[in-house]
Amino acid sequence: MCDRKHDHEFENKLKEVVEHFSGLIDEETAKMLTAYYFGSIPICSIKEAKKRKGRVTIEGAIKNFEIMISKNGDEYCRAIVEDEEDVALVYFWEESVELFKAGDINKGDIVRIRGIAKNERFYVNSGDDISIIKRATEKEVANKERIVRGIFITSDGEKSLILLERPEIFEIPLKIDEGDEIELKLVGDKVVDVKVIGKGSQFFENGKKIQGERIFVRGVVVGLGELRKYKGKDLAEITIKWRDEFFDVILWGKHVNVYNYVDIGDEISIFNGYIKTKGKKAEIHCGRDSIVKLMK
Repeated sequence: MCDRKHDHEFENKLKEVVEHFSGLIDEETAKMLTAYYFGSIPICSIKEAKKRKGRVTIEGAIKNFEIMISKNGDEYCRAIVEDEEDVALVYFWEESVELFKAGDINKGDIVRIRGIAKNERFYVNSGDDISIIKRATEKEVANKERIVRGIFITSDGEKSLILLERPEIFEIPLKIDEGDEIELKLVGDKVVDVKVIGKGSQFFENGKKIQGERIFVRGVVVGLGELRKYKGKDLAEITIKWRDEFFDVILWGKHVNVYNYVDIGDEISIFNGYIKTKGKKAEIHCGRDSIVKLMK
């Protein structure tokens, strides 16, 4: 399906495209070519959109959102949007933020978003680039059943920390291994069932797994660098070793505290770090959506 303003014009152009290619392309390709003719971007799944760069169109439900302040003092909204297959982090800036602040868009609403895809995140500036397909009622939000997949981090016996697109706390005690891949069945925000679909040892592939520009790694601390500020933000540097590979780890924000407790020889696990390659050495940045865990 394509996002279009004039159905009649679209159908006429679609017929023209189909006749032009005389059966050389399928219907979906014809629709895509027609959409591009009208300046539209065909809708794709979140899973597919994460593989792309540049402008994309996705549809999904607003699972959650929060209004935040950037380091420059500008307001923005960070939302979690989900479709039937996957979830995504979407950042709304400038006038698009006002739709959330004014209550025009709420949790559970199904929306169509046109934005920029970069590093498996999506960015929207204009209010014209988000439209509501269906508004959710309070009952629908409370009773909506969904399946999400994540990585188990830890549990205190009452609650569990699970990494989805970002770390989230769920009101359920779990006695499983760190790094286990799990499938959660949710009704509203309540967990009603949990399945382990991959063991932590398999997930880490003996210590390391890279997904796009995100890295999950277990290693040993072999160096302690500086504790300093960069553009007004605290950061700390350590070096870890996994087999014959060395990684410089940059700890930002709350993770700077790890620097005060870590020592040479300590084992450490990093979930959802952002990896950058500099020459022959890889640099891992651990920020708000990362988890850093000392194995003590």
